[in-house]
Amino acid sequence: MTKNEQDFQKNLDDFLNSEFPDFTKKVCMAVVGKVSAGKSSLINALLQRDRSDQVCAVGAVSGVTTNVKYIPFDDDVFIVDCPGLDDVKKENSDVTQEFLNNIDIGIFVVTGSADESQKENFDLLKQHTKHTLVVLNKFDEFEKLSKVGQEKVIDQWKQVLGVKEIFPTVTEGYDPDYNEELPLNLKGIDDVRDKVIECLKENKKDILFIKTLKDKRKYVAGIAVTAVLSAVAAAQLPAGGAIITGIQAVAIASLAYIYTGEILSKKSALALLPTFAAESLGSTLYVWAASLIPTGIINATAGVVAGGITLAMLGAVIAVFEAGGNLDDKSMLSKIFKEIRKTEISISDLKSFPALSQLLFKILFKSQM
Repeated sequence: MTKNEQDFQKNLDDFLNSEFPDFTKKVCMAVVGKVSAGKSSLINALLQRDRSDQVCAVGAVSGVTTNVKYIPFDDDVFIVDCPGLDDVKKENSDVTQEFLNNIDIGIFVVTGSADESQKENFDLLKQHTKHTLVVLNKFDEFEKLSKVGQEKVIDQWKQVLGVKEIFPTVTEGYDPDYNEELPLNLKGIDDVRDKVIECLKENKKDILFIKTLKDKRKYVAGIAVTAVLSAVAAAQLPAGGAIITGIQAVAIASLAYIYTGEILSKKSALALLPTFAAESLGSTLYVWAASLIPTGIINATAGVVAGGITLAMLGAVIAVFEAGGNLDDKSMLSKIFKEIRKTEISISDLKSFPALSQLLFKILFKSQM
């Protein structure tokens, strides 16, 4: 192994040790609020469930959730639906104590006009959570108010709870007695879901939550676009080839886990990279990495090459999974990779997250976001 190859391997190992996902983590979420605040409906909406596929049963009788409801929704995602954390504490079991000590997201659900009596319960939730969101559910009861009137309601809740942000939502239609001929009436849920994922990303737990969603397209496209933009930036660095290779491997492992729930090792993710263009570049990682930043060209062009290759690679991975395939289908991966590489990508595209997201959606899903 040459000195350059040794340096490449060290830089790659350093990057992967820092950035490769830890698939052993868990997501703990507490959804807290008074009885009949619509917590169960919010959970169903948040997880993109239909009436026939609810993860948290909604009752037609007011106040059906009167105690602590544990929802082991997924191997990696654990949700508690409860009136307050005091209700969880009263159980005084090892399970509840473990949960109280590891809450990643606390969603505090309120309804109606501002109520100062909610402050104590909200403060208790904040004490036990890394991130706390306030959701003003059943906001449709204020729809007859002017825009200014609606803002006043939100501002009053902000003042009572001492928060800067409140998410107004509507989660109507999950009750069993709801007219089944009418569609679900859901508003503001995308904003809440996006915020949950943003918070979880800080501890690299976002992919665990995204895996539970039915429609993953927006979020897997976001993972791909983030990787592309990171690759463009890395092309300007001395160890750019190794870093870009690591970025690609991390993204592929994340996408594989989101779509299949299976853990792809660092070795397996890296072994996949050269297969996208093995016939022209050879099969070693070092040769693959060298192709990402061709020598003798200006930095901006190097960024376009690195970004374009990364976009085509991750686009191919997403397309194969969306078609129900898997990463063993090397011929399909290579075919789609080559097709996407034909797409004209400008430097401006590679500087804009929204523009690149739109482009990827057009390529993969033949639609706008």
